[in-house]
Amino acid sequence: MKLMTKEVRDALPPLYSQDGKGKEAKVVVKFFTPTSSFTWFVTEASAVTPEGEYLPLKEAEGKEVEDTILFGFVTSSLCPEGEFGYISLNELTTVKGPLGLGVERDLHFRPRTVRECVAERA
Repeated sequence: MKLMTKEVRDALPPLYSQDGKGKEAKVVVKFFTPTSSFTWFVTEASAVTPEGEYLPLKEAEGKEVEDTILFGFVTSSLCPEGEFGYISLNELTTVKGPLGLGVERDLHFRPRTVRECVAERA
């Protein structure tokens, strides 16, 4: 499954654009592992060029990009209260669950706040 579609890329604001909102930040996309308990609620993302420059995803179209850095809220059975953090899209695409299944994008997810997403998981 393709994790970063054009629609998702166009909807994600750049890193730090929701800084200070905490759990009121808007989640744009949800990724999860179907055979384990990890869920990533992604609020922001920026592309990283080979020179180390961070660009909004819309500005990075057509340019050479080494990775995309995502920011959001992650929950799992190891950390049920969850925490904010960064993750590399390149790394996320290599994650495999216990049965060898990779991370998937929730096709039915509708944007809402981190607080609302976490409340639904409880």
